[in-house]
Amino acid sequence: MALDSNGVDDKPPATSITDWLSRYLMEQIRVHGISFFLLGVMVWYFQSENAKIKAQILACNDSLIEMYRTDRMQLLDVINNNTKAINSLKLDH
Repeated sequence: MALDSNGVDDKPPATSITDWLSRYLMEQIRVHGISFFLLGVMVWYFQSENAKIKAQILACNDSLIEMYRTDRMQLLDVINNNTKAINSLKLDH
């Protein structure tokens, strides 16, 4: 908190968390330079890319699960049909 010579806060009170956050970020940029800002932008970018990749992985996994489920059902159908065919051949002899 910055006080003037009369001991009064010279900054108006923050009206919301976004006001406080924007002031905090600007202060950090002033103290640490533009590299702080650029690092923050890079973190945000990679975090958003990571979220997109996670969504794609989940969609791919769902697709693979459905493919394996379909393959398993088809394999069971083939086994059942072959079993019926073998049994019918045994009965014929």
